[in-house]
Amino acid sequence: MKTVLQILYSALIYPLIIFLFHIAALFKTNIRKALAGRYQFKKEILKGINGKRKNRNLVLLHASSMGEFEHVKPLITKLNTEYNVKTVVTFFSPSGFENVKEFPGVLFFLYLPFDFQFIWNRVYKLLRPKMLIISKHDVWPNQVWNAEKHAIPSYLINASLSAGSSRINPFVRFFQEYIYRSLTRIYTISEEDSRRFKNKFPHSAIEVTGDTKFDQVLLRREQAKEKEILPQNWLKDNIILLFGSIWPEDLKHIYPAIWQLLAGKEKAKIILVPHQPETALIQTIIGKTGREQTGLFSEPLSAKSRVLIVDKVGVLADLYKYAHVAYVGGSFRQGIHNVMEPAVYEIPVLYGPAHKNSFEAILLHREEGSIVVNNAKELTEALNQLLK
Repeated sequence: MKTVLQILYSALIYPLIIFLFHIAALFKTNIRKALAGRYQFKKEILKGINGKRKNRNLVLLHASSMGEFEHVKPLITKLNTEYNVKTVVTFFSPSGFENVKEFPGVLFFLYLPFDFQFIWNRVYKLLRPKMLIISKHDVWPNQVWNAEKHAIPSYLINASLSAGSSRINPFVRFFQEYIYRSLTRIYTISEEDSRRFKNKFPHSAIEVTGDTKFDQVLLRREQAKEKEILPQNWLKDNIILLFGSIWPEDLKHIYPAIWQLLAGKEKAKIILVPHQPETALIQTIIGKTGREQTGLFSEPLSAKSRVLIVDKVGVLADLYKYAHVAYVGGSFRQGIHNVMEPAVYEIPVLYGPAHKNSFEAILLHREEGSIVVNNAKELTEALNQLLK
């Protein structure tokens, strides 16, 4: 059955996926960048290992995005400092590849190559990694099957499986079962996730180890203490409300709360951090908030500005230290972003209904450490109550 699935996936399913991605690339710049980068995989690998062939202690680590790379930094550091292992990191999305240029212990970065068997054969022969590590959930069939073929141990870390995951869908689960079987081991973030994996994928080797995200937020908090990112004259004596990882779907619910806060709370200041700081989205926000009271992170910040738009990637986790209240975005879209980054500062955390993808968000709410809001009215009321 596995052989049949490999042929079906490699000859039909994945070529169709790639075809659709090429169509989408005509309209989306990010997809166009990602596809162009993947065609350069061999050149980038040869450039990355040129002159560095003496160190064959390599690990291939895949992180879908910049956020997931942030979570695995403690593991990369430990591999490098304690075992003299260098890591080659692959990204699925441009959010990682375009914004992360270097990190101690990382030899070089790549876009995740196209998931064809002949390409992964070439990748593994060129790199000869000691192991393959995949963070969270972005598991690609030929990536794993070919690692098994080359006798390269493969591990899924920070693994979670929510009750509503599409991987539990009968058809998807049938296919996924044969991918997970080829992994050497699956390391889950909690006992609850472990039980769900064992129930749905009983033929896989599964163990609970926790989430490196916790290690990273604690480390990042300590590092943030040494940084002065925002001017004191903008912060002084003001109440700072930070809205992080914001999508357009979040903004529909955030705008009414912002208007009321700016009108009714003289000392309130707002920090808005888009998930992707695209020019069109930033201009839309400025049009709503008004240019005279809105500053950009990339420009000198006036003390008179009451709204700050962060048009830079990679600083959100450090900015939470300034907040008195935080809202975490993605929670009115497909799924919430990292709630641990603000929670580690012991401040009230708010988010919307789409948070079941996050074990930490569910647990934080269960322990009354957060407030879930379902619309603009509830968000406004919750903020007003907190500010009283």
